[in-house]
Amino acid sequence: MVIHKRKILTITLNHIAEFSALVVSLILWKYIKKGKLKSLPFFLLFILLVELTGNYLQKKMFANVRLYNISIPIEYGYYFFLYYLHGGKTLRLFIKWSSFVLIAITGICFVKLPSTFFHSYVLVAGEVFIINGSCIFLYEQFQNTEDESLLKNYFFWLSSGLLLFNLGELAYFLFFPLIHANKWDRFDFLFKQINNSLLLLLYLSYILSIVVYKKYNTLNAR
Repeated sequence: MVIHKRKILTITLNHIAEFSALVVSLILWKYIKKGKLKSLPFFLLFILLVELTGNYLQKKMFANVRLYNISIPIEYGYYFFLYYLHGGKTLRLFIKWSSFVLIAITGICFVKLPSTFFHSYVLVAGEVFIINGSCIFLYEQFQNTEDESLLKNYFFWLSSGLLLFNLGELAYFLFFPLIHANKWDRFDFLFKQINNSLLLLLYLSYILSIVVYKKYNTLNAR
């Protein structure tokens, strides 16, 4: 008799953080539905479903690779969309070119690489573009002549979270060969701790951004 083991969906702290951000966006939906964050609840739902699906399929060979090869370009495409909405002339121009390059890299990866190969080039490109986009956004904000605290700017919180998250992810990726060559993180425990901490920080920035928008929406909504 063959006994089939049932797949178990493991709920992690990151899933709880993602769900919390989604719940906050839905609770405060009436405040953000007419502004530039109105698409955020749908994005958060998409990310939560991707992460839960990835967790469910984690033991199925290559299933996660295909899933994230599709979801990562969508994720960074959405970030580009937000930066374009909140940016000035320089940032919008940068986002246009970044979008073109990311689409090109994604297309090349799907055409040239096997479906079982993770598109790390797409991920790194997205991280680099968001890091630079965040810096341009901050530069444009400091060039703003209005005497208003950045703490009242809801997108400052989201942009800061994305900046720190992508900086941390990119730094680990760049040092990955050195870390594994010296066997400092043979079982990826360090990577998981860093990644989990960065994800919690990112979703906290979503929540802060929504709360700040709710408080100062009359100042930031157009």
